[in-house]
Amino acid sequence: MGMHSEKARVRKIIKHLLSLHCQQEDYCSQEEAKALSLLIQSPQYQDSESILAYASLTQEFSLDQLIPQALETEKKVFLPKSFSHNYSMEFYQLKNHLPYDQQVVRGSYGIREPIPGLSKYEDSAKTLILVPGLAFTRTGQRLGRGKGFYDRFLAQCNPEHCIFMGVCYQCQIVEQLPTEETDIPLDFLLTPMELVSCKK
Repeated sequence: MGMHSEKARVRKIIKHLLSLHCQQEDYCSQEEAKALSLLIQSPQYQDSESILAYASLTQEFSLDQLIPQALETEKKVFLPKSFSHNYSMEFYQLKNHLPYDQQVVRGSYGIREPIPGLSKYEDSAKTLILVPGLAFTRTGQRLGRGKGFYDRFLAQCNPEHCIFMGVCYQCQIVEQLPTEETDIPLDFLLTPMELVSCKK
């Protein structure tokens, strides 16, 4: 089986598992709360100045509990805006004194994106990047949705300034994944059960 066929096969399996997992919204919210509690207590989060977050899709690990809390504690919180013509992303800083839901609109692919007029993220020290995906391994491999938005963005980030942290439900963890040279490995993986260091 070719690389792309194998990735498509894994995506199909994980999407099915997520559809079952996310039928219970209360359960998903509880799982997210457990993971975010681990995150907030971690040195990776506490030492960070900037948080590059995301507004979740349906059946994707949600950061909606984290973002308002991070804004209240004066973290610099950024959300991505996607550009479908070249599959790229730019991140924009939310204002700490405004409610989160007043600073997003539906953009490309129906994803919530930052409203116009916010400041663009420029590479800076002490940045924590929370990375969504479909499947992950404990060694830092990640399988996204196939467009390469995050791999392109992470490839431009200075690894000395940034921590790449995958975020997922337990059912999204697999033993191994098909990978290519353009797939960027993660430093940490956050789940409802643990915060895993991928580079031991």
